[in-house]
Amino acid sequence: MESMDLKLPKESQSQVLDINLSKNTVSDFYKSVLEDLPSNGDDGVLLYKSFDFDSRRQEIIHIIEGTNFKNIIILNGISESIEKSTLQNISVTETDKFRNHSFLLISSPKINYAVISTITEDDIQLLNPSTSTIITQSPKVIDLYWRNISKQVGISYSDFVIHDSENTVVDSKKIVFDVISKLDSSRVISDRRVFELSSLLRFLNSISGRFVEDEFLYKYEFKVGEEYFNYVDNPELVLFGGFGITRGINNQIIKILPVKFDPSAQKIRLYKRIIFRITYSKGGTISAQPYDELLSAAFINYDVARFWQKKRKLLNKVTPQNSVLSTGDWVKFEAPDEGIYKLDFNFLLSAGFDPSAIDPRTIKIFNNGGKTLSENLLEPRPVDLVENAIKIIGESDGKFDQGDYIIFYGRGSSFWDYDKNSGEIKRFRHTYSDHNYYWITYGGVTGKRIQDKAGLNTSPQYNQNSSLAFADFEEDKINIGKSGRDYYGDDFSQAIISRSYLNTLNGRLSSVPINYKFRFANGSSGNFTLQVSENNSLIFNGILNGYLDTPYTAGVTHSRNAVFTNTLPDNRSVLKFSIIPTSVTTVGYLDYFEISYSRNLKAFNNNILFFSKDTTAIIEYSLNGFTSTNNEVFDVTDYTNVQIIDSVRRSGGDIKFRISESEGNVSKYIAIGN
Repeated sequence: MESMDLKLPKESQSQVLDINLSKNTVSDFYKSVLEDLPSNGDDGVLLYKSFDFDSRRQEIIHIIEGTNFKNIIILNGISESIEKSTLQNISVTETDKFRNHSFLLISSPKINYAVISTITEDDIQLLNPSTSTIITQSPKVIDLYWRNISKQVGISYSDFVIHDSENTVVDSKKIVFDVISKLDSSRVISDRRVFELSSLLRFLNSISGRFVEDEFLYKYEFKVGEEYFNYVDNPELVLFGGFGITRGINNQIIKILPVKFDPSAQKIRLYKRIIFRITYSKGGTISAQPYDELLSAAFINYDVARFWQKKRKLLNKVTPQNSVLSTGDWVKFEAPDEGIYKLDFNFLLSAGFDPSAIDPRTIKIFNNGGKTLSENLLEPRPVDLVENAIKIIGESDGKFDQGDYIIFYGRGSSFWDYDKNSGEIKRFRHTYSDHNYYWITYGGVTGKRIQDKAGLNTSPQYNQNSSLAFADFEEDKINIGKSGRDYYGDDFSQAIISRSYLNTLNGRLSSVPINYKFRFANGSSGNFTLQVSENNSLIFNGILNGYLDTPYTAGVTHSRNAVFTNTLPDNRSVLKFSIIPTSVTTVGYLDYFEISYSRNLKAFNNNILFFSKDTTAIIEYSLNGFTSTNNEVFDVTDYTNVQIIDSVRRSGGDIKFRISESEGNVSKYIAIGN
């Protein structure tokens, strides 16, 4: 019988398989392997690791009996005798030839399935050579980067690099390298080789001319193309390359071309010595910049060029003069959600203030809005804390009594607001902080107070009894690439293929569709299918591409939209995200989702937030659902200058008021009761 030599394929395939499949028990793994094999009655060879088969041989034989393989031979790496199975088509061969070697599982001349693993680990992989894919593997298998598996009768392996679970090259373990060709009557493996990994790579290099680089194997082939003999080399020996400025020094790349090739004459001319002169322009300034070690290695004439370095323009640091924080007692606190807040006597006491010693007319609250500062340095921005308008009940007597309290508008680091640049209501979420802090102090001049905003008594041009409303979800849990500002939330994989998210859409108008916007990241190289459903109704089904073999890429983000037109039981949104994995390496991450819908102007828990219609008109707003006439409406469009609407008509739990609105300036209101 001729053995099959280790040989390289004619063409190199670049396929990376990243596998991570767990089985509860070794028995479950064996069973799943055999279930994956086609039952076509071919011969099979089964080689088990000695310590495992000895304890489970009857169980394993029972599993094998359920297959349709003929003449299955079990080669065991232990010299002790093994009882034969009661079935005639299964024979057990005793041999210590492969003692202490890893096992090779099931291969036949027609099926061409095989498994390869390291000696020292309890691991196994079942491969399909015809498609170069892994069918299944055991829990501790080391990932193999396969380039090609021969489709000939039997199996040959080539072009691979072994990696461990931490994705680092295994450089010290031996590799069991089994090659099975046509089986002879004795049913033994025709060729077995054991390599040190370094020896194996040297062997592959020696017969292929390939080399190992960056943990991968590359193949370089040189072919004479159609334009080969039309090639004309650049006649110049010295050329100007690119121009640039590095740390204030103008620099010019000089290209030197000492090799000239004439393909028609099949000659190469090599210049051993080239002399050229560089002439600099006159003028310029001499500077006295300090020595820069980085630049000294970048420029061949840095000793002179350092004095041509232009002075760097630095940003001017703005330091507020007489900052509000320079005097007085200050306490920092958080407003986690958007709404109208109440601070009473006990709050001031717990903050460390003595309320009885405070003149409430001098109490002040500061905050800068909770939005991320613009990266455009030319846009205006506050240089100090900004005072916000507040209202204090009971301040007129100059004392802060037990029944006195402060009312102010607060919001967290994520909220919805009108954006004049886009002309839309959008979600603002602070990139660098999960908290929006407020500062309270007292003393000195009188503090800024909430003013009244006059309502109108003229006839309305538009009656508004609904508003856009929003719900959203975003959590920052993982930075996939460990770089940048993009963080993602819940993960999806073969272990967790779906997650559901609940939101109550109070006052939702069922006649108006719900719009969804979501962002999902594919953190794997291959594609997978994403499905999104609302209350078990599918609203999105699409394929999200992976990053393939793109270097320096950890994932691909996909922003998508969906619409739901049906009714919601109890106005409760049950949004379910599901993936259909294509491999065990499939992984996805939910970045965020946003829900926008139309709602009526009914208060829930004596509270409602709503926006004006983007139009120029006198609008009459009709609110309902309050438990009493003890309520107020706040215009919170400008967070620093909140106003209270007067001339409000109240009847039971209903509120009506009229305001002149203008297009391009959407107003935001909050109405509260009690």
